[in-house]
Amino acid sequence: MIRFVGIPLVVGLLVVSLGACGGKDDSEQGLTHTTRSVEPDASWVDDGLDAAAPPDVAAPPADGGACPLEVVDLPSGTWMPRKPPRDSNACGAGQTSKVTAACEFTNSECATLGSAYAACIYCLYSRETDATYALRTYLPAVKREPINYRGYALRTGASETCGQALEDYAACLEAACACATANTRATCVTRARSGACKTIGVGTACIGQDAAKFLQPIIERGDFATQTEATTMAKVFCGGT
Repeated sequence: MIRFVGIPLVVGLLVVSLGACGGKDDSEQGLTHTTRSVEPDASWVDDGLDAAAPPDVAAPPADGGACPLEVVDLPSGTWMPRKPPRDSNACGAGQTSKVTAACEFTNSECATLGSAYAACIYCLYSRETDATYALRTYLPAVKREPINYRGYALRTGASETCGQALEDYAACLEAACACATANTRATCVTRARSGACKTIGVGTACIGQDAAKFLQPIIERGDFATQTEATTMAKVFCGGT
C-alpha cells in the first residue's frame, strides 16, 4: 500500500509522558518508518475554516488496469491549503534532530519525549486550521499529514511558482500511483513523470532553485528516506539543531 506520508499526527502524542528517551542510536542505518496509532487531540475538531482538502486517493483498478493512471483529475491547489510556512525558532540545540529521529522514524520514542520537547514538536507538526504550516500538517478529511514541500521551498528562497509546482507534483504522483505497491512505486513514478504528471512543469518553474533538487527524490519516494532529510527540512521551519 502506498504511504501518502500517512502517519497520524504526532502532535496528538503531546499529551507526552515525562519519561526519558530510550537512547536510540541516531544514525541513519536501519531507520524505518512506523505507522502511528495515536490520533490527534479530541479538541482538534475541524471547524470548516479550511474547506480545501486533498481528494481521496483512487483505489487500485479492480480489473488490473494500467499503473500509473494515464489521466489525473487533480486541480491545482487541492492537496493542502496554501498557507504561509512556519517561521520559528521553537526547537533548541539538539532538539530538532532528536524529534525527527523519534517522531519520523520510531513510534514509541516519540511518545516518550518529555515536556522539554513540547514547543519543538508543536512547531514541527501543524493542524489544517493553523495559520501557518510546519514540516507536516494533519488533514482530518483524509487522516494524513503530508510533508510541506511548498513551505520548505518558500522558506529557502524559492519562488511561489516553484513551491506550488512542487506541491502539485507530489499530489499528482500520489494520485497517479495509488494503484502501485511499495515494490512498484519507483517504476510507477518514472512512468507518471513522463505521462500524467509531465505537465506540472516543475522543471520550468524551478529552474536554478536548489529546493527542487533537494525535494524531488523525497517527493518521488513519498516520504523521507533518512533522518538527515527530515532534520534538514525541520530546521528550516523551526530552527534548532
